[in-house]
Amino acid sequence: MTKQGYFTNEEIVLLDWIQGKITRPNEAFSIEKAHLFALKNGLSPYLFHRIKDNKEIIPDELYPILKKDYFNALFRNTRIQNVWKEIQELLNAHHLSFVPLKGIFLAQYIYPDFNTRPMSDLDILIMYGQAQQAFDLLVSKGAQHSGEKQAAHDKKTGHHLPGIIFKGVLIELHTSLFPLDVDYQIPNDLIEKSLIKYDNVFTLPPMLNFCYLCMHAYSTMRRGGIRLSWFLDLVLLSQSEYFKADKLELTKIIQQLNIQVPVLDVMKKAEFLFDYRFEFVPKSLQGSLSTTESSVFVRLIQESGQQNTDYSYAIAFERLKNTKGLGNKLRFIKSVLLRGDNTRVTSLIKRLWTVTTRSFRMFLSKSR
Repeated sequence: MTKQGYFTNEEIVLLDWIQGKITRPNEAFSIEKAHLFALKNGLSPYLFHRIKDNKEIIPDELYPILKKDYFNALFRNTRIQNVWKEIQELLNAHHLSFVPLKGIFLAQYIYPDFNTRPMSDLDILIMYGQAQQAFDLLVSKGAQHSGEKQAAHDKKTGHHLPGIIFKGVLIELHTSLFPLDVDYQIPNDLIEKSLIKYDNVFTLPPMLNFCYLCMHAYSTMRRGGIRLSWFLDLVLLSQSEYFKADKLELTKIIQQLNIQVPVLDVMKKAEFLFDYRFEFVPKSLQGSLSTTESSVFVRLIQESGQQNTDYSYAIAFERLKNTKGLGNKLRFIKSVLLRGDNTRVTSLIKRLWTVTTRSFRMFLSKSR
């Protein structure tokens, strides 16, 4: 399906460059709009990598801006990588089992250049119930609490401990891949049985990792956040040597876990964005976005930041639905309203108003 009529001129040109197409911008091309789109979606460093050898097609003003974004990512990623190496040594020395998630794995093993996949933090899944032990270890080595307030319901069903900052890098130690009260899951017991060793680090099997990244993107979109780099992750992952060695079948995994909806939804969106086809997908599972789906998807891209509050309570309502017992449901609602342990009456009224209005906008946006 063509992207014409959905995306702006600047967005189409940049998506073409991501795919390696030599598209020359026209006179109406806005440097400011193009850069904002690339930067917001985490694409700037990879874009620079793709077009740096074709400077003749890039507006003179845009090249140095993308180059600066690349070097900013280089400095940030280098710091995160150094912290990651130290954390690995600590966890290994204390015989704690861990799996690097998302950016740190993708940047190191999937992207053509470590610095072309921007990172802002470290996500680490700690296995076998050892997350608190890992948390206490890092704190004993100088890590500081990030100041994040954990909602009461997350203490029971959340999927990571409160964030900590270690040598200037935010660390999230995950106890599971997703909150335990959401519909779509990859259970820890399956992960523990499936882990493989790749270049001296334990990781998810490639197809399971692919499904996880789809599910993460799907969940975050339901909260109103989106970055196009998440979809690029999937394309590059599917082309990697790591992925090609996998013997697992997509159909078997998604049926076993009942995760067809999120995985296929995100795959279709990635194919739409990058004019791509995942060759490993059987014909029975292939499809494309409808005109309406394409319009809604592009509107989310263009209107959303990392967290568009028009959508942000979809996951909360799902978690509330899956909470067992009336008393537990009431405690869940209370913990949402009193997030951050702020019990002042004025704060409670303000929070209640915010939740109500955002929920109304969420349902209104879904009906459009």
